[in-house]
Amino acid sequence: MLDSSYLGLTNVGDVSQAVIRAAINGELDDVEYATDPIFGFAAPTECPEVPSELLDPRSTWTDPAAYDARAKELAGLFSENFQEFAAQAGEEIVAAGPVAG
Repeated sequence: MLDSSYLGLTNVGDVSQAVIRAAINGELDDVEYATDPIFGFAAPTECPEVPSELLDPRSTWTDPAAYDARAKELAGLFSENFQEFAAQAGEEIVAAGPVAG
């Protein structure tokens, strides 16, 4: 969420700093959050000084289906790589991983 350089924005630091500042100042405590269906992280749907569309990674792609495919691919790669460590991790950690499909 914080690395907006992939979007071609020129003021990348401004966006990242605005999100961090809002979190530190408690400005995200009472906003609505959306949970990513693949990775399970919760992201605020609004943040002062940040366009809402930047808070939803999927909406930053011109082709949402391409985002979905890439996200599922990344989730699969993560899950595959994590298998090496799964036996040492607790059930809660394993269950918190992404859903590949």
